[in-house]
Amino acid sequence: MAACPLKSVIGVLSLLLACTFRVPAEPAATNLPPIAALQAQARSGDPQAQTALAEAYLSGTPGLPQDNSLALKWLRRAAEHPYAPAQVLLGRLYQDGQIVKQNYKTALKWYRQAAQRGDKDAQFTLGECYRNGVGVPQDDLQAAKWYRLVADQGDLAAEYNLALCYDDGPGALQDFPEAAKWYRKAADRGYAQAQNNLGACYYSGQGVSQDYAEAVKWYRRAANQGNADAQYNLGRCYDKGVYLTPSDPDAYLWLNLAAAQGTEDAALERDNVAARMTHDQIIAAQQRAAAFVPHPETIK
Repeated sequence: MAACPLKSVIGVLSLLLACTFRVPAEPAATNLPPIAALQAQARSGDPQAQTALAEAYLSGTPGLPQDNSLALKWLRRAAEHPYAPAQVLLGRLYQDGQIVKQNYKTALKWYRQAAQRGDKDAQFTLGECYRNGVGVPQDDLQAAKWYRLVADQGDLAAEYNLALCYDDGPGALQDFPEAAKWYRKAADRGYAQAQNNLGACYYSGQGVSQDYAEAVKWYRRAANQGNADAQYNLGRCYDKGVYLTPSDPDAYLWLNLAAAQGTEDAALERDNVAARMTHDQIIAAQQRAAAFVPHPETIK
C-alpha cells in the first residue's frame, strides 16, 4: 500500500466564485413586522430593520415588489451604521456582481469591517478569500489567522479549513500536529472529510503516532457516510491487509464505490482485485455496492 493515502483537500464552502456562502449565524431580523411597520423602523434608523427591508426588496415579497435600487439604498444605510450582517451581505453582492458591478476591493472592504467587529461570517469569508486568492494575493497565513478566530468559537467549517492550512500550508505555517488536532475536532463532530484526513494522519504517522487501527476506524466512519476518498483508503486496507484481514470482496466493494464517484485510480485497483476473484464473488460484491446507502452522521 502506498505510503500516502488519499486526503480530502477541498475546503468547506470554498467555492466563492460559484456563489457558495454560509447562512449568516446572526439573522438580520426575526419575527418580522408587517411591511409598513418594517419600513417605519427602517426610516427611524434601525439597522436590523434596514437590512431586513433590503432583503425583502432583493427577493420581493407580498406587498413589496422586488427593487434592487431600494435594496442597495437600505443595505448601504445599515452597513454604514455600522451593522455587521448588512456589511457581510453587501460584500457578498459586490463579490458576486449581483445587482452591482463586481468589485472585489469593495467586497473585501465590507468583509473586513464586519470581521473587525467580530462577525464570524465575515471572518470565515476573509479566510476563504485569502485561502483561494479571491480579490487578494493567495496567503495561507492570513487565511489561517481568520479561520482560527472562528474555529476557536467551535465553528465546524473553520475547524476543518484551518486543519487544511496547517496540513498543506507553506513554510512555518505547516504543522502536522496542529492539523491532526483540528481534523480531530471536526471528525469527532461527524464531518466525513475530516474523518478521512484524520485516518490518513494515523496511517502515515503524520502529526500523531502511527496507528493502523485508528486509521481504519476513521476511514470506516467516513466511508459509511459516502466519502469517496475514505472508501478508496478503506478498500486498499482490505486489499493489502493493513490491520484488517485481507478480503478481496470487501476491497472490491469499497474500491468500486470510490470508482463510481470518480476517485483517481480506484477503478484500476478494483480491477486488479477482481483478477483474483471468481465470477460469483464479483457479482456478489457488485450487488453489495449497488445496495450501499450512505449514512451521514449527525453533525454535532
